[in-house]
Amino acid sequence: MYFVNVLIFNSKAVVERRGFRPKIFDETINVLKRKFSLSYSQIREAVQELSEGFPIVLVSVNTIEMALNLAERYQYSYFDSLILASALEARCQILYSEDLQDGQRIENQLMIINPFS
Repeated sequence: MYFVNVLIFNSKAVVERRGFRPKIFDETINVLKRKFSLSYSQIREAVQELSEGFPIVLVSVNTIEMALNLAERYQYSYFDSLILASALEARCQILYSEDLQDGQRIENQLMIINPFS
């Protein structure tokens, strides 16, 4: 399993997808700055290391449609729902997030856990 920002990906899914959505990089940068107080130079280095092994994968129309459905069903923002949709597509079982409801199960597949509570 791989830990990246707030997501734990099924290792097989990461190998198959070989990349991360742009939003994951955005969230990673935000957490590294806000929670860990890293300098922008340190953040650049972390992003460079991540992007070497896992390039950015563009969001598909299917992912957008799933995110819209999730936003409507669970009342999360579109951007949070895009993370949920990406995690579901990657067949993740756990999503670590301080922003979403701790303990909630999404689509009977994905469990949200707040690592800071």
